[in-house]
Amino acid sequence: MRNRPSTPIVLLLSLIVALILLFVGLSQPSPLSLTGTLASVDAGAGRIIIDRDPGPGGGPVTRIAYSYVGRRDLSEIQARSRVGFSARESDGGDAIGAVWPLPQSRTAAPAAADSEQQFGHHHNPHHGGFVGMVGDYHVEAVAARDGVVRAYLSDISRRPLPLRGFFGKAILHDGDNAITRALGRMSTNTGPALGTRFDEFEVDEVVIEFDLVRGEETINVEFLLPLERAVRKKPQMPKRCEPMQNKAYYAISKPWCSMDFGRAIAALALSAGGHYVGVGSVDLPVSTWSLPDGKRRAQFKPAPDVPPAPGHHEHADAPNALVAVPPDGAEAVVVLENRFLRYESGSGRLLGELSAADGLVLDAQRPSEKGPMVAQISYRKDLVQIADDDSAPRRFAAMDAMIVAFAVSSDGARVAVADDAGVVRVFDSAGLQLAEMSTRLARISSLAFAGDYLAGTSKDGFVRAWHATSGGQVGERGMLPPQLRVVADPSGRRLVVGGAKGALRLFTVPALRPGLQMDYHKAAITGLAWSGESIVSGDESGVLAVWRFSAPSD
Repeated sequence: MRNRPSTPIVLLLSLIVALILLFVGLSQPSPLSLTGTLASVDAGAGRIIIDRDPGPGGGPVTRIAYSYVGRRDLSEIQARSRVGFSARESDGGDAIGAVWPLPQSRTAAPAAADSEQQFGHHHNPHHGGFVGMVGDYHVEAVAARDGVVRAYLSDISRRPLPLRGFFGKAILHDGDNAITRALGRMSTNTGPALGTRFDEFEVDEVVIEFDLVRGEETINVEFLLPLERAVRKKPQMPKRCEPMQNKAYYAISKPWCSMDFGRAIAALALSAGGHYVGVGSVDLPVSTWSLPDGKRRAQFKPAPDVPPAPGHHEHADAPNALVAVPPDGAEAVVVLENRFLRYESGSGRLLGELSAADGLVLDAQRPSEKGPMVAQISYRKDLVQIADDDSAPRRFAAMDAMIVAFAVSSDGARVAVADDAGVVRVFDSAGLQLAEMSTRLARISSLAFAGDYLAGTSKDGFVRAWHATSGGQVGERGMLPPQLRVVADPSGRRLVVGGAKGALRLFTVPALRPGLQMDYHKAAITGLAWSGESIVSGDESGVLAVWRFSAPSD
């Protein structure tokens, strides 16, 4: 909140505290709003154990020990109570910043049959915020630096709800102080919301509690929110990839061209040789663009409707993954939740649909024309292979904990997998383990093969490289913001890494000597691909940039 220091000493102390909070905010990833059952609390040790619910993709209940840094007196919550909580990952393990009791009648774990109906839906934010689920309601919360906070309401399948009949308040928790504001209807570029305004925020994250009423129902959820970083814009299909006025493409200090889709870039794919790029963005059709001229080739046709389960509704969303099919990228596979849709890249014509996965697909890759497509499914400890002959998916590459990232080598012969416990392993295409890497318990965010080596980024800000056969670490570089994406060039001699603040950085392999830093994006990198002489990067604000290492003579 805005403070008015009365003395120079107080002002200096406030500045020091603000700098500390800023550093902590930059060096930690964003929080997640989750649900579970409180197992035990050790208030003296600042430790809380929760049986975390499985996600919509299914999976087991997971018992996790968190450090507790919140303000609530946990004696108010009895053991075995249903709770919602706001958790974030940190170098020292997972931490809880807020926890609140949930009404038993609306938050019980779904029955097995209901879980089968719901496995396809997920909690990706549609409005740039963070999503919590209370019973059958989704609440997406956004906080901006000017003091405005908003809550978007949707049903169990993320279909927006009419706001008529909803009343409530937003509560800002600032230390021991609680400031309450009544919520009113707000019109935004991304749809109607319930919102209010506090004084301008001068910190980087705030604790906001939403207390809503609809008839006899109550919805109470608390968020630890970083302040909104990007201006929300209407989704828009660009006319072309606009060349930069200062075309320093030979040094790639500037992008060759850029486009603004107005919403987060959700998926990218580059064809072999880098002659076209496929783009999936929130609330827009998948499109393909020729390189280097930047002209649109095609806009993909909508996917066939799937009848919703009783009481559920369909909802528009972004693709979870986009896969260019080798060798020439004439076909592409679009992943929508648990579905694999085959398209003709040049026309956008739908060619067919492969067998659906038995859960929400988080990522899919197929760099080799010989091997099957490999997919990561939410809350699973193994990967699946998706065959072209429409046979059932085959599970392989089992890990000890939930998988958080994977990569397939360019020849399809090796697969690297990282799990939630910080373990990285390399398997062959049959699932036989070849190597295991030490990550020092780092939370891996992305993996990429680079010739005989494997590179990984992590949310502690490090980039690491290992020998893909022996598992020995050969390089390590630390940077301040969390690093989210890594891809290698076709030769395997260079990497490009994208971070939470939008910067791209080149590194050599295997020593990880830093090269050129490419500063253009102003928001976190959400998509990154490298093929031929082209790098394509996309961010959470909807900006896509094409970088080239040579003059566009082709």
